[in-house]
Amino acid sequence: ADLPALKDGLHGKLAALEAGEARLAALDKERDAAAAAYAGAAQGLSEKRRKAAARLDEAVNAELPALKLERARFFTEIESADVARGGPAGIDQVGFMVQTNPGSQPGPLMKVASGGELARFVLALKVALAGRGGAPTLVFDEIDTAVSGAVSQAIGARLERLAGSVQV
Repeated sequence: ADLPALKDGLHGKLAALEAGEARLAALDKERDAAAAAYAGAAQGLSEKRRKAAARLDEAVNAELPALKLERARFFTEIESADVARGGPAGIDQVGFMVQTNPGSQPGPLMKVASGGELARFVLALKVALAGRGGAPTLVFDEIDTAVSGAVSQAIGARLERLAGSVQV
């Protein structure tokens, strides 16, 4: 009595297996198309980041002399991974590097710069990025450490400029 139901069940399983192969082939095509789209988008994003980094480096380095960091150099380091190792944010690892004295080894901003230098580098960054969004409140600690009157005036002018768009 159960044979007709068993036959129908086995036919259903066979149809699912046969459709599964076709579905697997379709999913493989979708995966390949998505991987190609991701690779193109990731490469495009990486190129845009490199162009933006060059503009940022130029703008930040232009601010440094007035902040008594005339011998320092700021640059953005972008390391790109293989597309297969990319993630939601693309294939790049981005870091800010500084060289505080000519001939010294460049290193990560957070490790190389002293407290006062770090505050002035961040101020230069914020001035360079002013008008592009960001935190509504900026706190600068030790920004006036070991600076002269002229540098204090330059720092004050930049803080005043930032205060036009955010709380400082």
